[in-house]
Amino acid sequence: MDLDYDMRLYTTQILLVLASSKVPWTTFNLVGYSLGGGLSVAFTRYFPHMVDSLTLVAPGGIIRPYHVGWRSHMLYNWGILPEFIVRMLVKRRVRPRDNHAPGSAGAPTLAAAEAKKHVPNGDGDSNGGDAWDNAGISKYRPGVTVSSIIRWQVDHHEGFVTAFLSSIRNAPIYAPQEDWVALAMLLGRRRRHENNSIVGSTPGLRAGKIHIVLGEEDPVIVKDELIEDTRRVLGPDGVEIMVLPGGHEIPIAASFDVANAIEGFWHRY
Repeated sequence: MDLDYDMRLYTTQILLVLASSKVPWTTFNLVGYSLGGGLSVAFTRYFPHMVDSLTLVAPGGIIRPYHVGWRSHMLYNWGILPEFIVRMLVKRRVRPRDNHAPGSAGAPTLAAAEAKKHVPNGDGDSNGGDAWDNAGISKYRPGVTVSSIIRWQVDHHEGFVTAFLSSIRNAPIYAPQEDWVALAMLLGRRRRHENNSIVGSTPGLRAGKIHIVLGEEDPVIVKDELIEDTRRVLGPDGVEIMVLPGGHEIPIAASFDVANAIEGFWHRY
């Protein structure tokens, strides 16, 4: 594919999904996970009237730049290495090991141990720890794990490495991101309108705040850093945060808890 995997591409995909649906979408609750978190913030910035509420689960978007180590810098910046070498190294880098045992998804002790090993390691783009790799995608198919799916994609999907590489280079992952500053202004305007009982004048973004769900032991999205940074950018009234046991795999391994947290936010606002 000759298009960069940047916000323009992802926004177009969201709008195409809405346009192709038989449901006449006008507004909706938007939930973004990991990379989708940063993408959802950017989408909400430009289409706030369409977003009733915004929930981010272990979101990228304002990851502190010091997590980009020298290996990542060499791989993801244009011109340092020839592209065919970059693709070969990235393929090797993102492919999970073959010796992950299925069925151990979501164990907090394992995730905590991995967090100590991986945070901060300066190269967190390639792996979310063993708890992430071992997370099963379905209780009906316990042998199918995140790592087995990624391995299959790396080995058999010709465009996977290209898409991954382009997303790392072009998508909104690392701070600073002006989308978050623009979102803070939107949320503040919404709160002022609600305080003045002018609710209908600014559709969407109920209560003037967003919802963030984090994993306590997430080695990719560091809980304490993200809490500090989002409150600094959005303000204490602009964000409601819930922390759940687990790592970056929480929407997979703790799906009911995450869903209940999101539904609770919807009912409160």
